[in-house]
Amino acid sequence: MAHTASFFWQGKIPASVYFTAIPFGLLPHEHISWIEQGGGQALWDELYAPFGIKPVMAGNTGVQMGGWYKKPLQSLDDLRGLKIRMPGLGGEVMRRLGAAPVGLPPGELFQALQTGVLDATEFLGPWSDRAMGFQKAAKYYYSPGFHEPNGTGEALFNQAACGALPEEFQAILLEACRAENGRALAESDWENAGSLQLLRQEDGVEVLSYPDDILEALRVTTGEVLLDTSRQDPMSNRIYQSHQAALKRLSPWSDVAMRRFLSARDGLA
Repeated sequence: MAHTASFFWQGKIPASVYFTAIPFGLLPHEHISWIEQGGGQALWDELYAPFGIKPVMAGNTGVQMGGWYKKPLQSLDDLRGLKIRMPGLGGEVMRRLGAAPVGLPPGELFQALQTGVLDATEFLGPWSDRAMGFQKAAKYYYSPGFHEPNGTGEALFNQAACGALPEEFQAILLEACRAENGRALAESDWENAGSLQLLRQEDGVEVLSYPDDILEALRVTTGEVLLDTSRQDPMSNRIYQSHQAALKRLSPWSDVAMRRFLSARDGLA
């Protein structure tokens, strides 16, 4: 057994990133809907089958933040040459816009940001980011987390060993993972909300939105990156097509049900 995140296998299995998050992709509740109702789980199983592994959702860190920047972003020109830690497809999007993605493990990020090895870094959300101490090295905290709008963790089971268990034990394993998926998302949302308040009120962090021209360039470039990755192999294309179909189906409902409600709740409608 193992517990990790699928995008770590991108070098070996390009389409694995879809089962954690892709830029401008599905939100956590939409992702769960795709996996459980839209055929995502069957594709995930097929993707991992050659390795003898059964994957399931098991935890979710929720919507991510866009990252910590030592200087504010005014326009696209500010991305050129920017040394930023942003793994996965988000890093490739940044690279195509002129930034210089740097691959570093989490334990090295704070020192790299503090010493200037990095100009910017993303990690997760306010709860984890504050614990890492990033607010001591950078004061500009950007949203939205375009590169990771979802944060699904995966539990991995040896397929043969899991299949050899009695059916009721297999069911217990899968339901435990499903329970953790919901529990972790609830914990992340609750703790991120509290930590965001502390970052603003106690740490002097400026929480900013990416400028419109940067967001538009990120969105357009993401489309190009996703198309390129879909052409790597037939399985990648099938997963891309399934994910895009889910996005097309779910986005209008999220817009009607959530975006407008949030605006009305906040008095912005």
